[in-house]
Amino acid sequence: MIGPIGAAGVLPAEIGGIGDLGNSAGIKGALKGKLGDDSFAGMLEQAINKVDGLHKNADLALKDLASGQSVDLHGTMIALEQADIALRATVAVRDKLVGAYEHIMQMPV
Repeated sequence: MIGPIGAAGVLPAEIGGIGDLGNSAGIKGALKGKLGDDSFAGMLEQAINKVDGLHKNADLALKDLASGQSVDLHGTMIALEQADIALRATVAVRDKLVGAYEHIMQMPV
C-alpha cells in the first residue's frame, strides 16, 4: 500500500516548529501546559523544527563542499533537495490552512 507523499521521508504532519520564528518561550510553555505535546500546535512545531533541521543540514553540507572539506557532491545535492522538498510541502500545507481559514471566514453567520 502506498502512503501519503512526504518530503524526503517527512510526512506533511511532521513538518513543524514555530519555536524558531521568534523568542516565544513563554508562549510555548503556556501552549504545552494547556494543550500537551499531542496538540495541533505541538505537531506543527515539531514539523517546522524538522524542516529547519533539514535546511541547517543542507547549509552545512553546502558550506563543507564549498570550503573543500567535503567532496561528497551527491550527498550535498541530496541534502539540498530534501530541504527544498520539505519547504515546498510546508508552504503547501500553509496555503491549504490559509485557504481553509479564508473559506470559514466567508461563511455566513
